[in-house]
Amino acid sequence: MKPNFKTYSLLVISDLHLSEGIHPHSKKYSLKEDFFFDREFARFLEHYQNPGKWGGKKWHLIINGDMLDFLQVTAYRDAPAGLHRPSRHPEYGLDCGEAESVYKLGKIVEGHREFFQALAEFVAGGNLLSVIKGNHDAEFHYPAVRRAFLEQLQNAYDSTPTAEAVAESGASRIKSEMVQFPDWFYYEEGLLWVEHGNQYDGVNVFPYFLSPLLPKAPGRSAERANEIDLPWGSLFVRYLFNKIEMVEPFADNIKPQTLFIRWLFRKHPMTALKFAVLDGGFMLRKIRRAWTPAKPGAYATREQEHHARLRGLADEWGISEADLRYLDGLRSKSLLTETSSLGWRIARAILCRPRVLQPLLIAVAILIAIGVVVAASPLFVAVIPSVIRKLLWERWRLIQSAITVVQWIVFPIVVVAAVMFVRWLFRGEAKKETDNLAIQSRMIAKRLGVQAVLMGHTHDADQMSIGDRGEEYFNTGTWTKVFSEEERLIRDDIEFVFVQGLRRNGGLQLKLMEWDDGAREPRLLKLFEDPGDERRKQRGRDVGKQAG
Repeated sequence: MKPNFKTYSLLVISDLHLSEGIHPHSKKYSLKEDFFFDREFARFLEHYQNPGKWGGKKWHLIINGDMLDFLQVTAYRDAPAGLHRPSRHPEYGLDCGEAESVYKLGKIVEGHREFFQALAEFVAGGNLLSVIKGNHDAEFHYPAVRRAFLEQLQNAYDSTPTAEAVAESGASRIKSEMVQFPDWFYYEEGLLWVEHGNQYDGVNVFPYFLSPLLPKAPGRSAERANEIDLPWGSLFVRYLFNKIEMVEPFADNIKPQTLFIRWLFRKHPMTALKFAVLDGGFMLRKIRRAWTPAKPGAYATREQEHHARLRGLADEWGISEADLRYLDGLRSKSLLTETSSLGWRIARAILCRPRVLQPLLIAVAILIAIGVVVAASPLFVAVIPSVIRKLLWERWRLIQSAITVVQWIVFPIVVVAAVMFVRWLFRGEAKKETDNLAIQSRMIAKRLGVQAVLMGHTHDADQMSIGDRGEEYFNTGTWTKVFSEEERLIRDDIEFVFVQGLRRNGGLQLKLMEWDDGAREPRLLKLFEDPGDERRKQRGRDVGKQAG
């Protein structure tokens, strides 16, 4: 019998980003690993399993997206035959199909054995688990991945001392009904809405999140039609960040991604140029592949599947289909396939036509070279022997005239482009992701009448009032490390952030907490006032009035 998830007290975390972990032979971490806290996570769960501390209450743990980072699992040692690997570039690892994702899941569990043992003991102890998919683990869409996750959880439990101790008493195995995989959100009427939040980020949005596979287009092989249709941010991680992290292991912890690009150009300009010229070209080819099949009707099947699943979710969660369609419509436009801005349309038109792109790149390189030569021309003239200048005097006058023309035409273009690039490089960046999630949370709360909206994705822990009746927005941040000097001024290097929700008189008492591993207990998270909070609230009210 399936338990009533809505009667358990809540724990909500997000953005753990487990990838390859510790290699079983070398006992060293993968350079792409971001999660180093398996033991701390085990102690966190152990604290909430202690019946004496909570009056025998059981807990429902919601991992709200990006629990696993399939994008950063690139090793395919011992991979079974038949799994699809990208041609010419094996260092990018296996592709994103169903069988490949099951294999990647096995590698993640292998590198994080203690984490999965603790999670398995938590579920076996009578607690519940919900795993909501995010943009880094959209592979939970596959039924085979969900089945493999349950199998891996059982295998992890079987290897614990607890399993050995209770085996003699004939204790049952982990029950599948204790674990659920919400396709999009977790919802409690009048109380709570929980989703990852990537759908409100144009870089990481899926056009059809409930059917996130590549479109069935003519010429696409059957095996590729069952592959995740990665958004731009995921392509960026898979084909660029994974290479950059061989030099800077924590590159993808800098949010947003544009801020990391600026940081890389400022700190490691030669490394940035190398990646832009070599690996960036391969990523652009992948982007072109994503753009090319975007023809009328290409996504028709995926759209139908998406809306069919949406109707199923409406019935499952007791939400009207009209409300779900409204919330689905709040998502951002994909910068990869749906943007309507002139700049993106021009870039898309150029990248999808190699015969235009290659001559354009050559022309840009020539213009830059001419600009450099023109800037250095006085030096060249000074070192040319006078005898040669006299022999070529007439021709030299023509050359000087041509150089003068080029100076007035080409050099200003190069200078303006350089100034614009430097200005972009050192310009500050507003936290648009955080702003947008708070605004969309207000819209969700208003539409559904819930008291709290919980999200993750941005890696910025936050709590904010978003309504006139005490509605609140929570962001559960991340369990990865903090690396920027600016963040260290107000945050610890490590913050294990979560939301704790105690059931009280039919309601939920929600608190944004931090696990203090040194003290072995939770504590309230320290948050500082942001001067932009009031502006965000007012903007949210204005948007809400327009929508209403």
